[in-house]
Amino acid sequence: MMAHVYVFLLVLCSSVFARELRQSDFDDGTFQLTEPGNYVLMEDIVFNPNKASDTLPPFDSSDVSLSQYTFAGGFYDPSAFGIGFFAAISISASDVTIDLNGYTLSQSTEHALQQRFFAVIELADRPFIPNQGPHNFGSSILCAKNLVIKNGVIGLSSHHGIHGNNVYNVTIENVDFVDYEVAAIAINGGHGVRIENVRALGTRRDIPVFGSYSAARFLRPYIKLLEAGEYEGTLRVGGKELTIDDVYEDLHVATDNVFSDVIQKSNGARNSFIDEEEHPMEYALFHNEKGLIDGNSYGILFNNVGVAILDFPMTPEDPSQSISLKNVEIYDTVADIQEVIVLTSEEKAVIDPVGSAFQIFNKKPGTDEYITISSSNFDEATYIGNPVANAQAFVGKAVLNGAFEGKPLDVSRSGITKEILAWIEADPEEPEAKLSHLLARNPPICNSDTMIHVNKGVIGLKLDGSRLAKISNLKVENVINYGKLGSDICGYDSTTISNPDSILPGYQGANSRGMSLAGSVKVKVQDSHFENIVSHSGSACAVDILLDSHNIAVVDNFADDIHAAESHEREDFTGPNAIPEAVAYRASDMSSGIQFSDCDSNGNISNNAGGLAKVFHDLSIGASELLSYESTSSSSSSASVVCASALLVLAFLAHM
Repeated sequence: MMAHVYVFLLVLCSSVFARELRQSDFDDGTFQLTEPGNYVLMEDIVFNPNKASDTLPPFDSSDVSLSQYTFAGGFYDPSAFGIGFFAAISISASDVTIDLNGYTLSQSTEHALQQRFFAVIELADRPFIPNQGPHNFGSSILCAKNLVIKNGVIGLSSHHGIHGNNVYNVTIENVDFVDYEVAAIAINGGHGVRIENVRALGTRRDIPVFGSYSAARFLRPYIKLLEAGEYEGTLRVGGKELTIDDVYEDLHVATDNVFSDVIQKSNGARNSFIDEEEHPMEYALFHNEKGLIDGNSYGILFNNVGVAILDFPMTPEDPSQSISLKNVEIYDTVADIQEVIVLTSEEKAVIDPVGSAFQIFNKKPGTDEYITISSSNFDEATYIGNPVANAQAFVGKAVLNGAFEGKPLDVSRSGITKEILAWIEADPEEPEAKLSHLLARNPPICNSDTMIHVNKGVIGLKLDGSRLAKISNLKVENVINYGKLGSDICGYDSTTISNPDSILPGYQGANSRGMSLAGSVKVKVQDSHFENIVSHSGSACAVDILLDSHNIAVVDNFADDIHAAESHEREDFTGPNAIPEAVAYRASDMSSGIQFSDCDSNGNISNNAGGLAKVFHDLSIGASELLSYESTSSSSSSASVVCASALLVLAFLAHM
């Protein structure tokens, strides 16, 4: 009898101890973790499935192949993986421990170029909740519960290190993050999340392309479908009729040239960029001059349920809650935010089917030279196009002509209208071809990025839309925003908004914050350190309590080296650009119950624009309530607990 029990318990334990992860588990695509248990890395792993080869050209590489989808007998749900391999590991099971075991799990430089939305570890079976994201991801999502990720390094990623939606009881401990573009950790709707002894060591500094390259990659399925179906429609540009073969070829060549310069010439080595002399058009359209992310950048992000692409939130009904960060270090959160100005139609941004902006105001890097229109004088400017804009317009026209009816691709987001097509296709000598004629009916909006996300700047710890959070012994150093002043094209000022999803007025993309708390309730930040928070064209703040946050205690903290408007003087701040502020600790006039206690600074706070420069700027109302916090997060998965109990039984039986 005892022997049978012994064997049963050994089998039980082996089921949670035994799963070893090696490079071969990732060579064909995302490792979909659907069963509870312990998973242990046995070597460094670099994710690069379906890489370019003699038989797989770059234009088609890094994608999920048709034979890998479930409809062809493969393992990948086409709704979940409709935008490609979005993660190295996706977790939809409960009671899981991932032990990195001292090794590094990362995305390859090749895959990071080709797959521009990615998380090294995704805490669900798909990256978006229903009815959100750039694709129809299905009507349901399976999210991780009772999860531990520990003991190693999360490396290169074109978006996130770890990303999750609506997760429960998640612990991340003893993990370093390096070379992420958007955030080391991003949790939209976390319940019982504990992050301890974690270091976010800095955003990637050699990003070769802007977001426009992502738009080019995501458009390929639409162009391919039209080309395969021998679509007969055309798009007239500059008096020339472009066929689907022309548009397909131009997009194909442009993206292949980028791949050649960035990947093939260097054999996938880092710090490789587009060759301006050999490929001037691709350089003008895609080149990332500073190698920094061109959109919002975070070290660690918490938000309420749903995407964090809108403005800072008011107090939500579905917050992240029971959050604990202890002994967390966030370094070198750096970005060069590029404002994207986009046309509107009926007060909505004009986008393509995957949500990318139809850009006509983009400029060659380092210059004021427009690349999609012919002149900076809008009374004279006409559409000259480029491979991406032409593809977007071509697909938009095909959508209006019904070419995608009954087809598997979602075109519901396409915003190209007949009026915009009439401007594109007009004879360049006619009044209808002038940009000013179009803008009279389709005015632009500002304060956006490539995907029409609201610009919010660079933030070390973004703890927004959260409730019941305790932050202790946090260190945030070197939050730097190189972004420029906001454009005055859209005709708004620092007291009004342009992007309809904005809440805060004026241009917000140039600001830097060590930590933000927007729409958050009952948060304690203690024994923490914020240093070198710098904005070159906007405000800088160490701890910023925004909007209607309430019952926030900031206790025993230190903040210093806060520098605003590093590259500008006061007279530069006009239109949507408010006079910047440099503040260590700030609370908005909508916030209440805010306590700043024993918070210190050496007073190294500067503002080159001559605006506010001080340690405290507390506009909150009301007194702080006594804060209490109880973490509901689990430090180990249920499977580990079960196995530990089983081992105790084994030990007892062994001594009988």
